[in-house]
Amino acid sequence: KMIEYMGFSYIKALEKRANLHRGDLLGKLYDNYLAALNLGVTIKDRLRDVLKDVMYELKESYKTYIDKSAELAEIQFALLLLLPIVLLGFAFTFKTSITELLLPLLFIPPLIFVISTIQPGVDYNIKHNKYIYSLIIIPIAIFIPVQIAFRLIIIFSVLLFVSFFIYQQIQLANELEKSLPLLLKEIAEYLRLGYTIQNAIPRIKINSSKVNKVLSEILRQSNEISTPSKLFNMSMKVLFIISKSGSSSVALEELANAINEIVYAKQSLIRQLRLYDAMIILTPIMLWLAFGTLNKIVSSTLPAIDIIAAYSVGSVILFSKLSRFTLLYFPAILLLVVVLLILSFLPPVF
Repeated sequence: KMIEYMGFSYIKALEKRANLHRGDLLGKLYDNYLAALNLGVTIKDRLRDVLKDVMYELKESYKTYIDKSAELAEIQFALLLLLPIVLLGFAFTFKTSITELLLPLLFIPPLIFVISTIQPGVDYNIKHNKYIYSLIIIPIAIFIPVQIAFRLIIIFSVLLFVSFFIYQQIQLANELEKSLPLLLKEIAEYLRLGYTIQNAIPRIKINSSKVNKVLSEILRQSNEISTPSKLFNMSMKVLFIISKSGSSSVALEELANAINEIVYAKQSLIRQLRLYDAMIILTPIMLWLAFGTLNKIVSSTLPAIDIIAAYSVGSVILFSKLSRFTLLYFPAILLLVVVLLILSFLPPVF
């Protein structure tokens, strides 16, 4: 009865996990594992086949996203640089309002939604801690009756503060993902020697103190695994299933090779979009030159700094989401702040 109760509890736990991850790749893995249990299929072979299918689907989603990312980057370039310059010409010529000049910014939320929809589902698991609530200050700062310079200082200070703490989690997630293939291959070697997964992990030392600390915490905790990397979390949960099914070391090596391809695909995405890093610098500089040139022809009372900053922030947010899988990427925001500071000390045009 005790054995039956333990088996029943284990199946219930798997069903709970399957319902929790319903619709994603990990949920598919749990569903197939449960089906193998219920049908009496050889779990070891079934799990290996399902694992291959899941990882193949994940790799294909990355390849598809890489193909589409260049098209989205071109749309961003046209929407947040070319179109604002055209509208700026109309604003100076026909004396249109600032509202019409800022209309392209309304396309940013739909574009973020589209990017989130087509992105692979194993990006980052950022903890929304107390720092994220600092963003509430930004809408307040927009309506504070102070000079534009002080208002911009408040907004960019908040963005830098919040993005810095998010960036720390992103760095940890990247380290965990890079260490995954080596970690899984080391576990596979220990499985060949007769060790269990739980006994193998403490014997593995990765050349990263942060990764070793995370592994120690995973061993101490028996509840849900939660790190900034969704790919790492999924892999650890797969290890949980493998440890229960008695799957061979070959499945772990295949998983390691698949994850290595995913990590490489993610790096190739960043390399492919590196040319569009120039958008961070190009957007404020081109708008600044356009304002200066048009002001020499026709004088205008349009708040140049506000408009340049608005389009520049929108460009950084979209680019960060597209290539770095996060809205607030600290290096990009820091670079933008430096560029805007330099432009503020330069004359309107050369």
